[in-house]
Amino acid sequence: MLPMSPGSILAGRYRLIDARADGASATVWMARDETLNRIVALKILHPQLVSDASLASRFAAEALTAATVNHPGLVAVYDTVGDPVAAIVLEWIDGPDLRQRLDAGPMTATDVAVLGASLADALEALHAAGLVHRDVKPANVMFTATGSVKLTDFGIATSGSGDMTATGVVLGTAKYLSPEQVRGLPIDGRSDIYALCVVLYESLAGQAPFQRDSDLATALARLEAEPVDPRLVRPGAPDELVDAIMIGLRLDPDRRWPTAAALAAALRSRPPEPASSPVASAAPQATAASAMTTAVTPVDTEHLPMRRPRWPRLVGYTVAAAIAALGIYLIASGLQLLTG
Repeated sequence: MLPMSPGSILAGRYRLIDARADGASATVWMARDETLNRIVALKILHPQLVSDASLASRFAAEALTAATVNHPGLVAVYDTVGDPVAAIVLEWIDGPDLRQRLDAGPMTATDVAVLGASLADALEALHAAGLVHRDVKPANVMFTATGSVKLTDFGIATSGSGDMTATGVVLGTAKYLSPEQVRGLPIDGRSDIYALCVVLYESLAGQAPFQRDSDLATALARLEAEPVDPRLVRPGAPDELVDAIMIGLRLDPDRRWPTAAALAAALRSRPPEPASSPVASAAPQATAASAMTTAVTPVDTEHLPMRRPRWPRLVGYTVAAAIAALGIYLIASGLQLLTG
């Protein structure tokens, strides 16, 4: 592999400007597309991963698949490069990421719900294309200049069921891995839902639900313990928001939200608890009518104190007075007959 440095040109058109981030699978460069005269992000696969021919091939094939997914919540994929390095060309987002935002402190409950619904919408579009992201984390959530969010980093996204490379390395970030990823089991979109709910938990509580002294211990912790209720860390957090997050963090994928769309609906409204086997059921659809209905808390009339109307008592008093007057009249009449 040729050494990458500022000024290097890939595929005859992408001039490297500056290395901006170094992740587990690739290095992200700011680059200029000399052909279209625009700034792009160039994600170059690490040399040790390129040596895995199947991974490099999948990296390019899935980048092309991701390029067909058009959603405002997903960073656009423009192109792929295969020589002299394996790389994908992405939309450049000139803004901070969620990791930087959370380093300043937790978010408001309203902002967490809005953030989560937007990212769940983006994941739903990705899953509909047959892709699983597998590395949803704050560093992969970008804020645009207008304040909207975009999910990026499809370098380890896969359409397959496995979650390990040929060398046996679990791909993903320990703090946000789903239990099935830790176990090396087949995965689907519910793994992304788990990771997103870890992100939302951290955004609300200011700390991840599982964090230990090492990456391995952090990954294994979710197999051994339940996450602490975030209301213990963030008193006053809305019950509906906490419930939506905690359902997504269940150990058993069959007991989580069945789809990202179902999670988005939960974050926007107050849907009922999903069935015990939600995968077989259709995702609940959020509608304006249902949102309006769930936004109003019903009054528990059964346990309200009874307030009786006043008119029966008035009628009763009148009848009683009439009866008493009649009785007095009859008594007086009887006395007159006796004395007369």
